[in-house]
Amino acid sequence: MSHLSELRRFRKITTKALAQYPLSNIRIDFIDYAENAVYKITTREGMFLLRIHANHSKTAEAIEQELQYIILLRENGFDLQKPLKSLDGEYIVHIDDKMISVLSWQIGTKKFKSINDRHFELLGHYLAKMHSFSIENKHRIVSSQREYWTADNLVGSSPIFGSFAGLKNIKGFDKQIFEAARLQTLGRLQKHYHENPEKFGMIHADLHFNNILWQGENLLPIDFDDCGIGSYFHDLSIPIVTTNSQKPKQHRDILLTAYGKTHSLTQADIDLIDDYILSRHISNQSWLLMRSNHPKIKKYHIQTMEGTMKVLKAGLK
Repeated sequence: MSHLSELRRFRKITTKALAQYPLSNIRIDFIDYAENAVYKITTREGMFLLRIHANHSKTAEAIEQELQYIILLRENGFDLQKPLKSLDGEYIVHIDDKMISVLSWQIGTKKFKSINDRHFELLGHYLAKMHSFSIENKHRIVSSQREYWTADNLVGSSPIFGSFAGLKNIKGFDKQIFEAARLQTLGRLQKHYHENPEKFGMIHADLHFNNILWQGENLLPIDFDDCGIGSYFHDLSIPIVTTNSQKPKQHRDILLTAYGKTHSLTQADIDLIDDYILSRHISNQSWLLMRSNHPKIKKYHIQTMEGTMKVLKAGLK
């Protein structure tokens, strides 16, 4: 099915799904479709965000656990979107072969070119706060269906974002460099888990600046779709590797210094963050490959391959 055909189908699914929620005077506006299809829903009762979940990546139980994690965070003072129950009292609605969830709309602005030192400082403190919550509440966080961010799932034989095999067909791919970097990273991440299991817990796993809204200096995370059990260093690597900062080293240092005021970081820890940065580059290539039917993603994939190879080559030790 073409990308456009999928969007037409999703529009019909969205309309059917909304009939199962206590909402009226509904207006539907498309936002994005890369992993999930996402819509802004404006109603008499307020504004909401509707997600049509990608079938290949999440089970109903996993989505339920994501929503319960958000609810638990909200109950403990985190300003996050509120999951909305259907008329049947469920957080997930099933339409045809798709699963749908709805959350309240979060008000705020995104920062891109205007990102500065203070934003990285605030993000470092916020990640430390989230990780403290995970450490202190491990017994309350249900995550049995979200054991995602293992070494093997990131860069091993069972990559969560899809197979690496088809990368050989992308212009600029160098198998020798890619495999050397992948195996080096796999070994280091496996060693990290076996030697430091206490540094693993529930993480957001995708907290880059496109998934943050701001109200002044208040940082409001969105898109918990990837939350799951992983290394806290994995969480720290995401804003470092994905930001378009004009001062990457300075902003990295500010982020880690702010984080380190709550959770001290050794040089070995910082070296591991570099390994998680490499794992992001590696796994991102399979994510892009899996979504090659998306016209914008296919073009972007070709553009990023050369840069990825340079990063992986520089990371070989």
